[in-house]
Amino acid sequence: VCSALDGCLTAFKVCGDGVLAGCIDYDELLTARRHEYLHVVVDNAVDIMSDVIGTAITGTMLQVAGYETNGGCSCGCGTDCPHYFQRWSCPSDVGYSCSESFSNNPPFFGEPHRQAPCTSESPQVVHAVVLISYIVPPVACLIAAFCAHQVPLDNGVHGAVLTQLRRQHRGRTYFDPLL
Repeated sequence: VCSALDGCLTAFKVCGDGVLAGCIDYDELLTARRHEYLHVVVDNAVDIMSDVIGTAITGTMLQVAGYETNGGCSCGCGTDCPHYFQRWSCPSDVGYSCSESFSNNPPFFGEPHRQAPCTSESPQVVHAVVLISYIVPPVACLIAAFCAHQVPLDNGVHGAVLTQLRRQHRGRTYFDPLL
């Protein structure tokens, strides 16, 4: 499932090599000049812009949902605490123990087997993560499929473009196969 979603997101961000090659060849047929660099730069720019926009939207959605790094805790849950006897330090709870070791070393004060506050997120954050992880990728896949369906450059058309391009190079009459 993850590979399929990753493939859909990649298709959403970048035009495939075949479509890119077809666009380059078609552009050469129309202009009688080869502009590979321009098409590759535009393809890469679209890829980079979609990464930046996707990251910004994801970060904004998580911030609006109330996400805080490390659950709002200053230490614990993978972040070193300043004192060896601290397991975590959160605004609502501080976990003290004899050492940093977790094996047979329950925290003092409060419920000894409680979960560290830095390991839980609010329901709004969980819903935002579910939306970002499981709803957005299929929607992006559907948009990519729709866009790919609109491109008339399939193998047959690309072959016709190449045939007309060869005719153009030989000085013969040629026509636009997409018209």
